[in-house]
Amino acid sequence: MACCDASVTLKENGEYTEVGDPTETGILIYGLQNKNSANNFFLSHNKLDSIPFDSDRKAMSILVDSNKDKNIIIVKGAPDVILSKSNNVKPEYMQTIEQW
Repeated sequence: MACCDASVTLKENGEYTEVGDPTETGILIYGLQNKNSANNFFLSHNKLDSIPFDSDRKAMSILVDSNKDKNIIIVKGAPDVILSKSNNVKPEYMQTIEQW
């Protein structure tokens, strides 16, 4: 949810107003329905910087301060691209991605 650029608000009638990419609004609604939200995340993590989605990178990233003396980079993108850049991926995850 931290990487979502979309926004969702809950109206009084119980419906959601969604702005942005449908996949991202779906992620946000799921988080709200399960008592988790980007707002809660950013209460304990300060967003320091971001790199918007780039079709060459096939990903977007944000840099956050974890309040534990280190920063965290959160990346959202194509699974095959993310996993190919990872150095600690379980083989069964790679097999699943390769099937798709």
